[in-house]
Amino acid sequence: MVFTADSTKKQGGQTITYAGKYNVEITDAVYSVSKNSGNEMITITYKVLDGTEAENIIPYDMLIDDRADDVPGATKTFFAYKKINSFLVDGLGLADGTPFELKDAKTLLVGKRLSVNTTWRENEFNGKKSWRANVSSYHMILQGGSEPNTDKPRPETTDAGTSNQGNAFGSPQNGTGAFGAPSNTNNAFGGSNAFGSPVPMPSDNDQPPANFGAQQAQQSPFGNQGANFGGGFGQQ
Repeated sequence: MVFTADSTKKQGGQTITYAGKYNVEITDAVYSVSKNSGNEMITITYKVLDGTEAENIIPYDMLIDDRADDVPGATKTFFAYKKINSFLVDGLGLADGTPFELKDAKTLLVGKRLSVNTTWRENEFNGKKSWRANVSSYHMILQGGSEPNTDKPRPETTDAGTSNQGNAFGSPQNGTGAFGAPSNTNNAFGGSNAFGSPVPMPSDNDQPPANFGAQQAQQSPFGNQGANFGGGFGQQ
């Protein structure tokens, strides 16, 4: 039987290929508490909704509540909790004063849609360096669709001269066969290959840059601010 290629029905699950602006849906939101600092945090996974990267994912967007560190005389120059405010206000359109219980993140967030701007960020695990998508800001849904920046593909690794980008079957660019030596193509969860290699888990010290400036007011895709959440995030 002849099979016809169809770009609209691709298997997803791989991390995005390019930095850029993406319309996304939250597919997972995992709550945890840091063993080191005691800070509460959420690790969010997004699925791209449209365009050439549709169905691919953006994993490991960490939202960390470090408000306890924001005290007079604090030596920290970046406070991660401000990213939570950017996510809630700029991305989800919530009004000031809307409560949000981090412990209920999975129930409250999975299925919600917004757009995110992404860059690349170097990540090191067990002596190996790779690059993963880094969410730099949040916005309402892009009416014109996702905008991958094809001028900014995932950078190549510097470890042993191998590349993070592979061919159509997951092989590295050095020509290794699809089912021969393991490839360096990132899998859905930030690992070094698509065949089960150990994957690095970010820590609460892996904080994003403080580049979340004020965003222009935009109409929420959910109607009135916070309306999609039943009038707010009341504690459960």
